[in-house]
Amino acid sequence: MWPLGAIVLSSADAVTDKHTAKPKERLNGSAIAVLIALSDDLSDHPESIPVWSGGRESVSAGAQRRYFAVEDRPHAPLEQHFDSVAEQIQQNHTGNSLVFCSAGRSRSPSLIMAFLMRYEGLSLLQAHQHVLAARPFIRPNAGFWRQLLQYEKKLTHSNSIRMVATSQGVLPEAIQLTQDSSYCINV
Repeated sequence: MWPLGAIVLSSADAVTDKHTAKPKERLNGSAIAVLIALSDDLSDHPESIPVWSGGRESVSAGAQRRYFAVEDRPHAPLEQHFDSVAEQIQQNHTGNSLVFCSAGRSRSPSLIMAFLMRYEGLSLLQAHQHVLAARPFIRPNAGFWRQLLQYEKKLTHSNSIRMVATSQGVLPEAIQLTQDSSYCINV
């Protein structure tokens, strides 16, 4: 879990204690006003994220909650949530926004990068660097990278990275802006 201004990116395990269904200590006092949860299946999600209120508890009864069933697979349509999630984070003026998925490595970082591109004016390369600096083990799947590239193209009419074939599979790489600049995103 890490804070990014008013955004907290986390994994599901970091949010609740699976034995008590209470918020973990490090979340206490975070003043979560918007909770955005992504999982493969929503059948058990609303019950697994209880309302915490009173004292220093983190998610109050008044918190806005959004649950999305999106698998962490390359062909899952995560892009259909880019705008609505980014808008909800942007419109939150009462506390922090918590965005999480099972591992906090692919789906939730992708949504945060989409928010940073849309509302902070960052390129996809800059958004990735920003999220990676705060949470070094993110690894959006190749399909989410393609969707983020399309979203960046829609927002800016250009791309700051491209997908390249490597011995480790298809990975994003910065598009060279000058003869001296080169950067390969380590995902």
